[in-house]
Amino acid sequence: MAVMLAGCRTADYYGQAMSGQMEIWRKQVPVEEIVSTGGEEAEVRRKLVLIQDLRVFATDGLDLPAGDDYTKYADLGREHVVWNVIAAPEFSLESKSYWYPVVGTLEYRGFFKEEDADAFADELVGQGYDVYVGGVDAYSTLGWFADPVLNTFMRYTDTELAELVFHELTHQRLFVSGETAFNEALATAVSEEGTRRWLNAIHDTEGLTRYGDRLARKARIYREIAAARSELKHLYATPRSEGVMRERKAIVMTDLQDRLRALSEGWGPRMKKAWLERIPNNAILNATATYYEYVPRFERMIREEDGDLDRFFERVGKLDVDQFLEP
Repeated sequence: MAVMLAGCRTADYYGQAMSGQMEIWRKQVPVEEIVSTGGEEAEVRRKLVLIQDLRVFATDGLDLPAGDDYTKYADLGREHVVWNVIAAPEFSLESKSYWYPVVGTLEYRGFFKEEDADAFADELVGQGYDVYVGGVDAYSTLGWFADPVLNTFMRYTDTELAELVFHELTHQRLFVSGETAFNEALATAVSEEGTRRWLNAIHDTEGLTRYGDRLARKARIYREIAAARSELKHLYATPRSEGVMRERKAIVMTDLQDRLRALSEGWGPRMKKAWLERIPNNAILNATATYYEYVPRFERMIREEDGDLDRFFERVGKLDVDQFLEP
């Protein structure tokens, strides 16, 4: 009904989404069958078995609902499952938003074909928006369907797989319609806490040290991005001519890129492509802030509940989201 009322353009969008989801269903195979018959490469089989262990840990150790998620595997034959398009006005850090059935308002459009994402991004650029197109390797259907393991996970390290599984299962435990930054920061905080606990549980002390170093590097990166966002908020809130605004924005973005380049040792190709191959813009700053801006608040709440995630989730479920997100 929502599609019919919204017009042909929206119908086309939901049509590609339905087609993409059906492709996943069509290609999925039970993990047990792959492992027992020796299907796929040995490293893929190893990671599929690992993900089954992570499902158990998520349920028993993190109070997350694994259900039948990640008990099947689908090889889509491409690098990412979807490509998200994020946009923001040239002189604003307020992301363009879109309404969807069930999940409410989100700050991105997702496409199962990269060329469709690029075409939509080009339209937005033509309208004057700052735009970022990012490949996504996993998403949650929020319990409506059992989500499979995808080939897009297979290049991840074991620690990254743990983060991914715990992140997506957090969305199933608690998801607030229309609150992208709240939901993603919550899932990030729980996934990082869960990954630390998992590494402890398997007695991987070296892995835990490496993971701590990785989180510290990520925190330094986000501090630089947060500082740039603060500068830009002040810039955009002060009346100036467009020419002056554009010039000062470019200075802030270039300075940010220089500071990030100094922190870029060990970055993978996706991070380098996003931040170092072109001057950042409002959209990519927003994409990062969506996942990390409110993480410290959730981390503090976990500590306040003495690490009891069941109590933590109960408390989070009672929050006034607007009040929680206030500066």
